[in-house]
Amino acid sequence: MKSYINQKSNFYKDEKVIEFINWFVPKIDSGFTHQYINQRNKKEWQCNSIYNAYENYAWDFRVKDLEGKTIKGSSFEESSNILDKLSCRLKKSLETKDDILCKDTCLKILEWGGVLRGNKEKIEKIDEEQGLVQYLESVKMILTSEKIEVPESDDQVVYMNSGFTKIYSLYINDFVIYDSRVGAALGLLVKRFCDDRHLEDVPKNLKFAYANGRGKANRNPDPVEGRFPLLRNTERYGNHLENNLRANWLLKEILSHSSNFSNLLPPEKQLRALEAALFMIGYQVSLKEYKSQCNVLYDPSMMQCCGNPIQVGEYSTITGNKTEPYMFANHNISFEEEHHLDKSAKLKGLVSKITTVFVEKFANNDTEEQRLDNPNNVFVQYEVSYIDGYEHVNYGIYKTSDASFYIITLKNVIIEQAIDEMD
Repeated sequence: MKSYINQKSNFYKDEKVIEFINWFVPKIDSGFTHQYINQRNKKEWQCNSIYNAYENYAWDFRVKDLEGKTIKGSSFEESSNILDKLSCRLKKSLETKDDILCKDTCLKILEWGGVLRGNKEKIEKIDEEQGLVQYLESVKMILTSEKIEVPESDDQVVYMNSGFTKIYSLYINDFVIYDSRVGAALGLLVKRFCDDRHLEDVPKNLKFAYANGRGKANRNPDPVEGRFPLLRNTERYGNHLENNLRANWLLKEILSHSSNFSNLLPPEKQLRALEAALFMIGYQVSLKEYKSQCNVLYDPSMMQCCGNPIQVGEYSTITGNKTEPYMFANHNISFEEEHHLDKSAKLKGLVSKITTVFVEKFANNDTEEQRLDNPNNVFVQYEVSYIDGYEHVNYGIYKTSDASFYIITLKNVIIEQAIDEMD
């Protein structure tokens, strides 16, 4: 008798899954922010909701169309148009049992996704040994099952990786493309849910696996605690299939609730749009911890509402004057550089954890750098040393309620920071 890893009915009954869906749905329209620097084009990307992540979709692709003409694009609509055509072509090849058409279409899907390398050989192997049409028809029963079975040695091999999940999604309804970015985004959202609910352990049904990005890209949503598993793509005993099916179930249920996806988009576009939002969010999800302190001039009116002084008497390393230490408990401070001295990409992030903050007030005309055209502007300067030793010195402008400056020294700071290239 077959044994099961999971079942769809049990998944939907899971209290933590229900709680997560109820937490997730409002963030589709508002209340979710994320940002990073795309290391390939050095452009900043950000969103203020999950739906906004879909609106800000951008991913360069290049593929030859059905007539052999090279098509390039980057927008969601451009990708959607070519995928619709490839989907119709793939379904037609299965209906007519045309292995030649099926193989050509699968290779074009992989070309669109930038994952042809390595997968082309797998496609040729399947076509030679079993026939692609027969293979895709046989695995469809497994990929649409409401039960995730423990694989056995005589079971049909199901190829699972970032390439094959794209092929499956174009002939199976409600099948999500589960790649490293989508997995990382789901992990990030689950982590934030757990943080909000003060959950030490990630619920079993919400442990979505991630895969490391190329180069320096770290897509581990929880690098400190290591609570999410790595995505394994072995042919028979990997966890990619299980994660893909759970993601299918989860996102389909999320879309059954009222949101911008269900209210503004036609039904046939909703799942692909939500998947696209996760794809954009998942480019970079890790938190980088900074070794050194950041010396910042900040708005005093904001600090008064952020925390109370706990002691005085510390001496500033900048002016030698005494400072007033403040404790900020779980408070977020936004910051932005208007320009920088080197040629590196502009950094923008969110300070998510601060322990001790030292504050010092001084006049705005003490130094030449502090004399600004507008006395209501504050000149912000800080220096950051990253874990890898790379340094930035950045500057920015902040508004204040008076013409005075405050220096803040941030220690033990963790900020949300994006690095390296896309999948």
